[in-house]
Amino acid sequence: AVTLWAQLSLLLSSPSYVCLVLGYAAETATVIGISTYGPVFLLGFGSFHSQAACSLAFAGAVSVGGVLGTPLGGVLTDTVLSRAKRAGTPHSAQHAAAREAALVSGVICLLMLCGLLCMAAAAAVAATAELVTLFLVLMSLAVFFIYGTSAGLSRVIMLTVPMQTRPFALALQTLGLVPTPSGTCAATAPPPPPPLLVLSSHRPPPFWGRAVARHHRCRQGLARTALRHCLWER
Repeated sequence: AVTLWAQLSLLLSSPSYVCLVLGYAAETATVIGISTYGPVFLLGFGSFHSQAACSLAFAGAVSVGGVLGTPLGGVLTDTVLSRAKRAGTPHSAQHAAAREAALVSGVICLLMLCGLLCMAAAAAVAATAELVTLFLVLMSLAVFFIYGTSAGLSRVIMLTVPMQTRPFALALQTLGLVPTPSGTCAATAPPPPPPLLVLSSHRPPPFWGRAVARHHRCRQGLARTALRHCLWER
């Protein structure tokens, strides 16, 4: 049987897998950072007069983008792959896996580019209180495109690692969440707005920030459970 350390060594020696896991960690850090500190900056810019209204509006925009982006990203990936399969039959299984991985990687890059453009546009209008609705729409679209890459990332990982290491590779992928808890984001977050824009230094964290922190701890628990399952099987 393949040992745990042998699987880990095999995965860490794969540049494709390492880049995918690091990219997943960066994606998670981005979404958690936006969800945690976005309402605070909107309050500072004067876009809302109530913390409850600000947190609710921001949570709704991000939630809608995430809920719709994950399944529709999977549908887009499946559609691209099904059309590619109808276009022609590959010469070998290895060639088919390489072509499929390349197509899915292209879909991931396209979705991330769209998310980056939406995020840049949202940042350009964030300081204008009159354009807060446009900001929330752009932020929802950005999260939509970012979460749309989830299915493709898992698919590429399964295509780029040996079959016997796929369960461990998918479990290890979730460890990309570990370096990016809400507490770590505080150490790398941008400086707060000027003192005149800060409403209160003793306000509790926004509701959405606490919800994201609980969701993050839940996903960390799932990652640890998956790793224990792999270790138990060995």
